[in-house]
Amino acid sequence: MPTLPETVDLIDGVIVTLDSSLPGALTNPSTEQELSERRGSSAEQVEAALAAAARVHGDGTWHRSGAHARADAIRRFADRLAQYVPQMADADALNSGVLHGITTAMADGAADRLRAVADRLVEVGQESTEIGRGNGPVVRNRAPWGPAVIIGPWNAPLA
Repeated sequence: MPTLPETVDLIDGVIVTLDSSLPGALTNPSTEQELSERRGSSAEQVEAALAAAARVHGDGTWHRSGAHARADAIRRFADRLAQYVPQMADADALNSGVLHGITTAMADGAADRLRAVADRLVEVGQESTEIGRGNGPVVRNRAPWGPAVIIGPWNAPLA
């Protein structure tokens, strides 16, 4: 019987199981067989993730590390994610009913998209850039605004 991997969160460097049970079940769309219960992050887990992001933002650790170091961290994450392409593709195909070849291509591209983000970060990552000279120099300053939360389906990185 095919199974889905356990869905987990990464909060402040720690992998945790999802606290919240959601109505209904995840099913195989081809057979209507129940695969697992639906799980989600609890409000407390979302708050803990935001608090960790706020702490790193507030103490300047991430920002002070510089664009190249941040890009390197994103690339390391992309390399780690690429190791899980088969599992991501299997889970996506099983749960969505999309052909396995398509889910494999989508999963395979997830790490590439992260690497593209890292490249763009280095490209525009300077703290300030002179952008105009009309009536004198214009300097664009880049500064982080703070942490953000993205709420999306489990397979959003593949889409």
